[in-house]
Amino acid sequence: MEDESCEIQVQSGAASEERDHSEDPGRRRGIRIITDGVNAEGQATHTDAIVMFDDGKMYPWEATAGGKPDDSTFESMSMNKIDAYNYDVSMFGVQHVLFGKTHWTISQDGKTRTVTGTGENAQGQTTNNVTIWDKQ
Repeated sequence: MEDESCEIQVQSGAASEERDHSEDPGRRRGIRIITDGVNAEGQATHTDAIVMFDDGKMYPWEATAGGKPDDSTFESMSMNKIDAYNYDVSMFGVQHVLFGKTHWTISQDGKTRTVTGTGENAQGQTTNNVTIWDKQ
């Protein structure tokens, strides 16, 4: 896991409000991702995942909205560390069907993470998103 803990905030369009995101250190090469926020319906959201880098395995992504399991998001994810500043992330839905892919770029000072991604919404339309996370 990464060597540092941090808190960062995100704003991604009108559908979400600021969310905290924590990365906790651990024993292996990987990352723990915890988010808390509010979705477009005004429900409190929470996610939690521990993902190891570069092993090709899918790791569970636990998500809730309004205190109940959130079926609108992916179920698992895998990550590949390209170099010290770049990561490719794949998210998977039910029965390991690809849900979407993102690319994370971390600034050299470690204070900003840019996430670009593609996926598909509930209507089957392709989505493209960019979010900027600033370390607090």
